[in-house]
Amino acid sequence: MSLSKPIKRGLLVLLSGLLLSAGIWVAGIDKVVNDLSQFPPWILAGMLMIFALNLVLVSFRLGMLLGYFGVKVPFGVTANASIQGHFASLFFISLFGQVAGRQSVLRHYGTHPVFIAALTAIERVILFLVSAGLSLIGAAWIFDGLQISEFLNSTSLTQMFIVAGLALAASLWFGRTEFEKLLVRGIQSKRNYSQLAEAASITLLGQSLVLGAFVLAGYGLAPQIGFWNLLAAAAVTSFAASLPISVNGWGVREIAAVFAFGAVGMPASAALSISILVGLSSTAVVLATFPYVLKKSSQEKTQSISESRITFPFPIEKMAAWGLSIAAAIFILFQLHVPLQGGVINLNLADPFAVLALAAVTTQSFFTRGPPRWSVPRFNLILIVVSLLLLFAFLNGIQLIGVTQWALAGRLMGWIVLLGYLSIGILTVSYLGKLGVWRFVETLIATSVVIILFHAIMRFLTFSGWIESDAMALNFEGFSSNRNAFAFQLLSCSLLLLTYTAKQKSQRPVEFARLRIKRENFYASLHGVILAGLVFTGSRAGMLTGFLLVLFSGITNFADRRILLKSIF
Repeated sequence: MSLSKPIKRGLLVLLSGLLLSAGIWVAGIDKVVNDLSQFPPWILAGMLMIFALNLVLVSFRLGMLLGYFGVKVPFGVTANASIQGHFASLFFISLFGQVAGRQSVLRHYGTHPVFIAALTAIERVILFLVSAGLSLIGAAWIFDGLQISEFLNSTSLTQMFIVAGLALAASLWFGRTEFEKLLVRGIQSKRNYSQLAEAASITLLGQSLVLGAFVLAGYGLAPQIGFWNLLAAAAVTSFAASLPISVNGWGVREIAAVFAFGAVGMPASAALSISILVGLSSTAVVLATFPYVLKKSSQEKTQSISESRITFPFPIEKMAAWGLSIAAAIFILFQLHVPLQGGVINLNLADPFAVLALAAVTTQSFFTRGPPRWSVPRFNLILIVVSLLLLFAFLNGIQLIGVTQWALAGRLMGWIVLLGYLSIGILTVSYLGKLGVWRFVETLIATSVVIILFHAIMRFLTFSGWIESDAMALNFEGFSSNRNAFAFQLLSCSLLLLTYTAKQKSQRPVEFARLRIKRENFYASLHGVILAGLVFTGSRAGMLTGFLLVLFSGITNFADRRILLKSIF
């Protein structure tokens, strides 16, 4: 597990470098250097001041969020943690760096890495929503409304979040624990909503400062573009840079800038120069403030953990692990395909949560000097050997045929994400126990059933002429954009459900809409929907495997045969 950090660092640096090189190649290195030399000193000073103010806002927001969960620390400490997180993000993916850097400071105040990871997830969700909203407004200003509509339909993002919300509600409705009941009651309060609005307001103000830096740089090179055009292009570029798929936004920001600013009439070299200057200014502020971190760290070595006041009514580490686990169980079934110029970016919505879990587990192992413990003997050694095997194979491939997307993104980066999903399991078992594992399974099954029912209803309404949807695929593939992949997901859910029914001893009826349903019939209904979805995919390999799975389960009495027969009917 410990070797995954340098591997991940090298991969992300390589990915960012490739994207940045592609942008420079498109714009021309001579033109970029010439444009960079055209910026007057007052613009550089203004951008440095903007990013310094943004760093103050981010530190204030971190302290505010910590306070919401009962962790009371001075502003100097939150500023220290925020700077440390930004500094670590210069070398790692932003999510990983933020968790590791912040925990290195806040661990003196009684926080655990899993809590910092969940807190970072909350920040990122708020940032995503605010930045996406601003980006949508900017895109509406730049592009035609029909293009925006086609893009939203092609990504199915709205449908994804609706289905994800329904899946969470279904999971909590049928299988919520006492801890989850208390948690839901605690969340549903005016105070929490007002606190969320406060955090969103601070985030909006911070994003406005970042957009202001883009606009200020744009005025230095192309004032004829106009304020509103520059602001709209900046919103689209800033949103792309905030996605956690590169090192501190490098590469992605430059490609997005060439695309967005080019749409308002700016030359590619000028757009790339603006993006590079924004990245350099942000980095310069972090580097300039880092000596403050070193000074404060030397002063705080004698701080006592008891000086922090953790008064939140719920165990925050357990709550954090629950949030990461449930989020992964829901969003792992959602694949987002974002069409851009030159190709399509394929994102799994659960991957950021897996990276946060990996950051929490790795940081915990680093500070406690103890590797994760597994029920499989010498499993850490197995992970190290597999990591080295993939790394050496990748380096051998570079020597023979060069860097390919299949090897870099599909295999090496995919392995790092798989380590993140393993980390989700570690956190679930460590903080939630066996009950947490079953809740993960229940949520995964609930999500798959909701997806099947949603797509079946939508396809019926579309093909019957009740509604029009250009995004409706010919194949029944859920949100995976591949019917074989969706069939594999359903097979996994089928196996988990059969295992769950075999282990579940409760005979208490399930209540639904004031109806009491026999638990055996309820399990059979869920499994029947999953089998129906498997048939709807039309995947011959999936259906054959499903037939063998049901046959084997019935012959070996692995699952209740009555449930199997009822689910088939």
